[in-house]
Amino acid sequence: MCSSDLVAAIRRTDDGIEFVSYQTMPGGNIGASAPIAAALLLPAVAAARESAQRTQGSNNLKMIALAMHNHHDVYKAFPAGYNSDADGKPLLSWRVHILPFIEHQPLHDQFHLDEPWDSPHNKKLIAQMPEIYRAPGSKADAGLTNYLGVGGKDGLFVRPADGERLGTQMRHIIDGDSNTMMAFEVSDACALIWSKPGDFSPN
Repeated sequence: MCSSDLVAAIRRTDDGIEFVSYQTMPGGNIGASAPIAAALLLPAVAAARESAQRTQGSNNLKMIALAMHNHHDVYKAFPAGYNSDADGKPLLSWRVHILPFIEHQPLHDQFHLDEPWDSPHNKKLIAQMPEIYRAPGSKADAGLTNYLGVGGKDGLFVRPADGERLGTQMRHIIDGDSNTMMAFEVSDACALIWSKPGDFSPN
């Protein structure tokens, strides 16, 4: 018995990805085409997933940036990289201080803002990290964030005055906010505990 010629096609549709096969002669083994279908479908599914993750990651950064701007509108300054006690000891990351602006006011209210991130009370809240601080597809442990701010002498997230938590004002961004990096996404290998002070300080 001679084998049939098989033509397969894959295409995008409004509902997703469609696989279509055509056989020139009836009675062929359609099941034999399954490995071919899978081989063609997997790269397209992976590409679609990667595109969706990039979009979600971009949306996370946009929400963080919007929260920062809303914080500035209320307090006339962006949060510093962290708040500190009277001796200048870092306590909690800026990610904690923008919680009210990403619709997590109840979580913010649970923090003891005058205690460090790893105090017995605050340490219990690490596991409640908002999903916006986790990059899509991240396999990092619970409580680790993929979103860091740009700190250091020339960064947006500056060291605060002792006992304060406010930092840079819009007027201090001399290159313009559209030309200045605020935050970025890092790999799981560089992820940090979200409530712990710590950002990227460029040279």
